[in-house]
Amino acid sequence: SIPVITWEPWLNDFDELEYPMPANKTERNDHGLKDITDGKYDSYLTKWAQEASKFKGNILLRLGHEMNDPYRYPWGPQNNESIDFITAWKHIVDLFRAEGATNVSWVWAPHLAYGKFDEFYPGDEYVDWVATGTLNYGTVAPWSQWWSFEEIFVKHYETLAKYRKPILIAEFGTLAVGGNQAEWYQKALSDFPTRFPAVKGLIFFHNGSDGTTTYQTLNWYIKDDVTVTKAIKAQYLKWPAN
Repeated sequence: SIPVITWEPWLNDFDELEYPMPANKTERNDHGLKDITDGKYDSYLTKWAQEASKFKGNILLRLGHEMNDPYRYPWGPQNNESIDFITAWKHIVDLFRAEGATNVSWVWAPHLAYGKFDEFYPGDEYVDWVATGTLNYGTVAPWSQWWSFEEIFVKHYETLAKYRKPILIAEFGTLAVGGNQAEWYQKALSDFPTRFPAVKGLIFFHNGSDGTTTYQTLNWYIKDDVTVTKAIKAQYLKWPAN
């Protein structure tokens, strides 16, 4: 198996004594990516890189995902310019390579809904995989509705494929509220390798207690739902062996 790590730069989580900064701890995320580029977190990054280099295998590292979302994460454009993200990304990758962590593959993962992909793209030399999430929240919240996989992902596929990198669907799933869950998976996975040849990896978002987006915890589990798992297996078994 290949570990896939989502690495989120919540700069306000760093200990103030170990990583002294000019700004108040609550303000570290305001243009905080510049501090990464300036080397203020290099001791932390170096530890990570050195440990990663010891791992006997490849690691996919999804760094600062959904960086183009102006609402959710502090490393987004509400706190940083797109160039700040790019320079911080390059600094981290360069540091890892200098420490011998060449077994780390860098996964760049924008949010499909917010566009401006090119503005946040660090460049071909610094990106190994392109990733994104395709989660259907159904009608669980006032801001959501039942979206098909085609409506979430397919209309953006060619845009992602143009980077000529293997594509990873890093968060794949649907809730059961508002539609037919088994049918959603069936349609999404039907003839998948033929329709999306650039997609080389797919990770089910199998979280039984997701409290990151709504005030209620959401259950994305499918392993105990015979109807859903049967629909998924039926499509997967039709895929070519290679």
